[in-house]
Amino acid sequence: MDVAELQSLSLKLLVHKVRNEVVFAEANHDFVDVLFSFMTIPVGAVIKLIGDQSFSCMRNFCASVENFDENLLSSKTCREVLLHPRSAAEIYCRNLKLNWCETDSNEYYECTSCDRVSYYWQNGLCVCGKRLSYELRLPSPSPTLLGGFTKSTSRFMITSDLNVRPISTMKGLTLLKLLGAGEKNALEERTVDVGKDKILELLKLSLASKRPLTEAFLNLIPLKIGSCSVKIGSVINSPGNVDYSQNRVSSSTKTEETISLKLIINLVNNTVLYAEADSYFVDLLCSFLTFPIGFLFQKNDCFSFNGCMDNVYKSINNLEVELFKSPIMKETLLESKLAPGLAQLKKVISIEDTTSPTYTDLIGHYKAEKYSTNSKYCNEEPVIAKGFVKGPSSFMIMDNLAVMPLSSISGLRLIETMQIPFDKILEKEVVMGEIEAIRLFTASLVAENALTDVFLRDEIKQERTTRHQCSNIRIKIR
Repeated sequence: MDVAELQSLSLKLLVHKVRNEVVFAEANHDFVDVLFSFMTIPVGAVIKLIGDQSFSCMRNFCASVENFDENLLSSKTCREVLLHPRSAAEIYCRNLKLNWCETDSNEYYECTSCDRVSYYWQNGLCVCGKRLSYELRLPSPSPTLLGGFTKSTSRFMITSDLNVRPISTMKGLTLLKLLGAGEKNALEERTVDVGKDKILELLKLSLASKRPLTEAFLNLIPLKIGSCSVKIGSVINSPGNVDYSQNRVSSSTKTEETISLKLIINLVNNTVLYAEADSYFVDLLCSFLTFPIGFLFQKNDCFSFNGCMDNVYKSINNLEVELFKSPIMKETLLESKLAPGLAQLKKVISIEDTTSPTYTDLIGHYKAEKYSTNSKYCNEEPVIAKGFVKGPSSFMIMDNLAVMPLSSISGLRLIETMQIPFDKILEKEVVMGEIEAIRLFTASLVAENALTDVFLRDEIKQERTTRHQCSNIRIKIR
């Protein structure tokens, strides 16, 4: 079997011809495993996979990372780690029948002292503090390891809005009734081949559309990867919103850590012009690129969805554990984790990194080729990475999350260029806890002005409500 055949899946569709709508699809575990694996893709990888015009503010931050002076980064590998982050679940995804990976992440680094294997070089040291001795290169895919998360005997039905359920005749009838499919000869069965391009199209549509199967396979919206911006929702009010009536504000948090930043606010339109912050805040933004996309749906209490990828997450949660290869497989998809070694230095958001695999774990499935690291990294000082950005450093973070070193001249010129009166500039200090950090993560993916959306949204809403009430009073007086 050639590579093209290996990188293709078969999907059976039930189509309502009159409505030009996919009622549901039938698929085996191969397609569903690929769909479920979406939850494990780091945000930075999603942006590269579906195009740089996706994810609103986060694309601006990516551009800033690409342009960072190397002296601002903790190590030479940080830029590559952030722009091409690896998945904590990549070991389980390596043998998917159709692999969505941007590259074959087949390089690992072995510590002969504790037998742990690192995903990243991290300047030559293992988490145990000893030097990483060997680079391991694994074949992909493994000839002995079955990929995926669900059992090979499982079969599923997938609705156009990506609800995944075990196959059932009665559920199929229910879907037909909901669609009002009473016309004679209205239904048609179609079998389609699904390649990598179509999977990437589904990934993009699942973030922006309520019926991705219909749009992807019935050609209602010809979608070229990277051709348009993904708008996947908006931040909504949540109990975690803070009170901005004082110049310094803080919030209750689930973790003990907090990060302070100063907002430079344009009072003319009540928006954040930019923020002044230290390396801890920029490090938090960097960490967002390494978060699995599933974390967005795991923390969905402050997010209004445009697309339906949340249905994939809910389906995983609702499916019986017996359909998965093990309880660990289901937990891997639902409980987002970072690749080993990527946990935040200042832990504002409670997301853990996964346990490093051991060399013994890997060679049980892969025949790894070993290469000594001595010649490759002999000139580097072995220091464990502590965050992505060096500190102490000060940064200027624009409302759209473009980042640059802090400069008073740049700030004053911006105010002058925008013709904002000096008495209409206000500084506010905010203290971010976990609630605000999660809202910022969400806003970075869905908003055009993330800082305003997170920190001033309630004030803007209150101002609009007040104006509306005053307008009604004037109307009544007249």
